[in-house]
Amino acid sequence: MKKNIPLILFFLSLMFFSFGYGFLAGVGKLFPYHQLRDAIVAIGDELHPWFYVKADTSRVQTVNDPSRTMKGLNLVTGVGPDKTLTAKIVDMDGKELHRWDVDWFSIWPDADHVGNRKPKTRPGTTIDGAVLTPEGDLIFNYEYLGLVRLAKDGHVVWRLPYQTHHTIYTDDDGNLWVPGMIDRTEPLPGFPNYRADFVEYTAIKVSTEGKILREIKLFDVLKDNGLYGLLTMATTKQMDTTVSGDTLHLNDVEVFPRHMKEGFFRHGDVMISLRNPNAILVLTPDGKVKYASIGKYVRQHDPDFVDGNSFSVFDNNNITGAAHPSSRIVLEHAPSGKTETIYEGTDATPFFTDIMGKHQWLPNGNLLITETRGGRAFEVAPGGEIVWDYHNVAGENILGALDGVQRLPAQFNTIFGR
Repeated sequence: MKKNIPLILFFLSLMFFSFGYGFLAGVGKLFPYHQLRDAIVAIGDELHPWFYVKADTSRVQTVNDPSRTMKGLNLVTGVGPDKTLTAKIVDMDGKELHRWDVDWFSIWPDADHVGNRKPKTRPGTTIDGAVLTPEGDLIFNYEYLGLVRLAKDGHVVWRLPYQTHHTIYTDDDGNLWVPGMIDRTEPLPGFPNYRADFVEYTAIKVSTEGKILREIKLFDVLKDNGLYGLLTMATTKQMDTTVSGDTLHLNDVEVFPRHMKEGFFRHGDVMISLRNPNAILVLTPDGKVKYASIGKYVRQHDPDFVDGNSFSVFDNNNITGAAHPSSRIVLEHAPSGKTETIYEGTDATPFFTDIMGKHQWLPNGNLLITETRGGRAFEVAPGGEIVWDYHNVAGENILGALDGVQRLPAQFNTIFGR
């Protein structure tokens, strides 16, 4: 027994060292913290990919009432079969007319600007935010990775190595407004409550040639407008107000357009959506907060100006544990702050996505809604009836997540052969 004591002590020391280093690695994010984290995420994604959902249909379409729909082609982006990313044009019957190859590993295999976020396995990321240029080129975000423009024939026109994400809004001059982010691994002067690693969010204005024309740093906007509290809402401790990680989660940037009549909102005002503090802010062109809506929605997305005194919101209404969760589309009026629900899910017509989601007001008064995690989009008439739908079929009774389905103006009928 005495002969084994040195060996026993050695193994005990090794165990204590491993435990101690493991604890320090977790707290200080030392090697192999990032490697183990990535491996665990990869295993989870492989076994239970979030972007697929079981469904009771394998039909692309179940509802289509031509007498009540807004006619036009549709830009569809999402996750397809075999963990592929898809970007395509479909007609009102769900028939595919055009497709782009948007595989990350083909288009941007040499990306060196995304650090630990660089994709390793398919799909690697999602397409979150996409628009078409007048000539039919596709501009889209690889979520948290960058902005890309593909010509109609599929060749790469440009790639912007800036960590863009979520929506893309085209302003009156044809420029693009896109949420951006900077992964911070060091303290940021002026923000002592932030402990690395954390995400700093920006709103950027980009030309259709892929050049950054303006960058708005939202940490500075909140601090300069006396809204520093929104920067620390992620804290849960009694006296320690330090925070880290993704505290704001910017998911939309939109400008009040010139074709709308001014009211409380004026031409050039900028609306931003901050998911994690459940906040929507409207800024003047020089960065002053003129309107704030805080706490009325739960993890909202895609606020859109409706007129000079109101905007609509895709309220995910993600209340964990709810017996029958339902998302909704809400109209909010300014400056009163009054709200009214335009459409919401019910037991008879379920509608819920815990993440993402978009809506589009159509010229005939209908509303086109993308239910991302449900893998479908549907068009709703003013009375609330569903008059058209599209299912993103990714396999037998499997639907893939949809980033968005957008109804396109008539000019694209000619471009894409209809």
